[in-house]
Amino acid sequence: MKSILELIFSSEKRKKMLLLLQGGPREMTELMEALDTTRQVLLPQAKILAEKHLIRRTDDSYELTTLGRLVVDDMLPLIGTASLLDNGCDYMGTHYLDFIPPYLLKRLRELESCRLIEVPLAQLFDIDERFFEEAKRTKFLYMVTAFMFPTFGKIFSELAADDVEISVIVSKDLYEKLLHDNREELQDLLENRNISFYSYPENFDFVSFSLTDHSILLRLLTQEGNYDNKKIMFSSDSAREWGREFFEHYKTDSKEMSMEKIPDRTND
Repeated sequence: MKSILELIFSSEKRKKMLLLLQGGPREMTELMEALDTTRQVLLPQAKILAEKHLIRRTDDSYELTTLGRLVVDDMLPLIGTASLLDNGCDYMGTHYLDFIPPYLLKRLRELESCRLIEVPLAQLFDIDERFFEEAKRTKFLYMVTAFMFPTFGKIFSELAADDVEISVIVSKDLYEKLLHDNREELQDLLENRNISFYSYPENFDFVSFSLTDHSILLRLLTQEGNYDNKKIMFSSDSAREWGREFFEHYKTDSKEMSMEKIPDRTND
């Protein structure tokens, strides 16, 4: 005897019928139109779901049972995460994800469709020109990063001049590097009212995260902990909200930088 999961996922029509009924009762004609099928094809599938007490029929209308609603609620995260991979986002399956807070990892499906970007090795740590051109038309740029591209001071100053709000959280090692190698540049940026820097007390298990009001850009480490020449972009409304929560998670444990409070490392 097949389990309920096998019955649902072995038939695309049964799965889609349950998902359609999540929005409330539907007439058979509505289901047929939505699933692009006939009554003869759909009736046996509806009967199977009814026998498992997942749906009930009233006249020619179908709705989820209480048990059916529970099952569909549990189906959605699985379907969403699987769809993320089906939509070309298998980058997420080959890269390290354990740095993501558990409550956001469970909601990875909210990232939805993606665009994979392969970077020529010679440009591995250059800025993403398309992303930062887009950032000039945004209201904000939030970053959590373990590296800084060489022209970061110039880029941030240009964005701030366009009234873009910039907030950057840097890893422990990058914080030390900025103090030692880029102190004057950092000081100029911190004096800008549109720019904030924060130091995180530990290093990151990823390369960088950037968020604008258009998209998220992620550069991750491989499962083996190595850099590669790939990064991934997400642009849906739900992805940007997910990204905002990700940024706030790291900001909570970070300290805002102030030139009056940070030590002088130029002679170290």
